[in-house]
Amino acid sequence: MRNGFSFRMHKLALRVTQQVDFTDPDEPCHDVALIIEGEKIYASKQILGSYSTVFKAMFYGDFAEKNKNEIELKDVKKEEFVDLLRVISPSSRRIAFPLISPLLILGDRFDIKYVMDRAESCLITSNRLSDITKLAFSDRYKLSSVKEHCFSKLQTVGDVKSIEESPYFGQLSDEMKAAIREHKARIEG
Repeated sequence: MRNGFSFRMHKLALRVTQQVDFTDPDEPCHDVALIIEGEKIYASKQILGSYSTVFKAMFYGDFAEKNKNEIELKDVKKEEFVDLLRVISPSSRRIAFPLISPLLILGDRFDIKYVMDRAESCLITSNRLSDITKLAFSDRYKLSSVKEHCFSKLQTVGDVKSIEESPYFGQLSDEMKAAIREHKARIEG
């Protein structure tokens, strides 16, 4: 004991996972080069195909890409795609707030349910996004759990009015607007 404080030392074991280098063609599991924004990103057909029905069809179906070792992906940002690869790679990356939108776009485009599920979970637990933003993501990507979560938080007519008065309310689909109005009617009794 020193100066009225006692200290106890504990050993802390940390498991360190090594990040995959998607720029290294010599990584053992890399068997395809994806050309994005003119640069090569190396990945595993097996991993991509196991998470994405789009890549599964591309690599293992009757498509020209099946026998190619280099495939160009258009209308994709390199850094966002690398983030996607990090999320589905065995050394899995945690989804951080700024990654939600690009990962939802790519997860939806390439039909990667795992990424959509993880992003949905992140939206539900995030305190950094407003309910109207979460409802917009729910609406666009059909994330029913996010919608249910947001509706459970809308407990008064005032809560619902704040959503309806948001400048983003007009961007929601007619179906989502109707669901919000029905929820409001249930609250009003």
